Amino acid sequence: MVERTAILRALDANDFDVVDMHKIFRAHSDPLSLFPMRVPGHYNAEGSALVAQTVASGICTTVADRKSDESPSALLQACEAFSRAPLTQ
Repeated sequence: MVERTAILRALDANDFDVVDMHKIFRAHSDPLSLFPMRVPGHYNAEGSALVAQTVASGICTTVADRKSDESPSALLQACEAFSRAPLTQ
């Protein structure tokens, strides 16, 4: 856990945006249900969907926060479409 904390601090100190899946999985009511046979390793379909949705949401939040000429319009359009899409269960 010390290594994780040090890495997150270094990323923050260098202005990297981070999507912290550790927090997302800890907040889940049954995190082992996100892995095949409830064994951590690779995600199952539900875990993969959660990761994809969380990362996409994080990217879109960052794009919205920095909305400027540096954000490609295609990315902004994709984020707008993503925000309207139903979440996969």
